[in-house]
Amino acid sequence: MNFLQLRSLSSANNADLANLILRIGVFVALIIHGVTKLIDIPGTAGFFGKVAIANTAPTFWAVLVGVFQVIIPVLILIGLFTRWAGFGMAFMFAFIMIFGELGLSGWAWVNERSGGWGFEGGWYYFVIGIVLMLAGAGKYSLDHKLGERHPYAV
Repeated sequence: MNFLQLRSLSSANNADLANLILRIGVFVALIIHGVTKLIDIPGTAGFFGKVAIANTAPTFWAVLVGVFQVIIPVLILIGLFTRWAGFGMAFMFAFIMIFGELGLSGWAWVNERSGGWGFEGGWYYFVIGIVLMLAGAGKYSLDHKLGERHPYAV
């Protein structure tokens, strides 16, 4: 019956496994955003043209965000430069929440369709980025494998 006790789950190996599962989940959830932006740059640029901060160079922003939304999840998945990738993810989604989700909604703090926060989608990615920035990639990562030879490793 020991397998039913949550206490048995609290070990360093399980924390590293949880970190790996989190990194895989981030990759699966985020990579599609970048890929679809890069597949349809004109459509993405059209959307970015509606965002005040990006309306002067929407194609530039479409490509930039698309590339970052591919590179960041790949780095997080393989656990390379994970703290920097987490920082980049948090920064990117802070930007998206402020200028995208809230800016496009006219600063509607509550989503009328779901009843949740207007910036809720970006908030999840922002928080996960902060967690990865603070926690690093853990044992199952290239950061860990490279160890001291890699100055940004955990």
